[in-house]
Amino acid sequence: MPSINNKHCSKHGVYQGKRCPKCKQQIEKEYNKTSRNKENQSVYQSKKWKDLRQEAIIRDGFKCTSCHAAIGLKHRDHVVDHIVEIQDGGAAYDLENLQTLCMSCHNKKTKGKGVGV
Repeated sequence: MPSINNKHCSKHGVYQGKRCPKCKQQIEKEYNKTSRNKENQSVYQSKKWKDLRQEAIIRDGFKCTSCHAAIGLKHRDHVVDHIVEIQDGGAAYDLENLQTLCMSCHNKKTKGKGVGV
């Protein structure tokens, strides 16, 4: 018997969750290829970044620093954001240059609506 939580993607078939994981993976791959600076991309793959990212989440109390909503533990629920982007001269590994944002606040910030510290 099919589960009530199942959803259907026209490209990839049945999935569970908020969005099709295969579509999300394709979007992220395209973003990395076209939008993310190749030099900066190595930052996000490093152990140093992953440790610092976790430290920022703990420091921010597992909450969005903008709207104060509790964030989930999965990467898709939140973003550890550089306040001053690396390409704009912000420090890649400076805890003071990081903030935890829910996806909604991060999307608003990225669209230029000024959310954040």
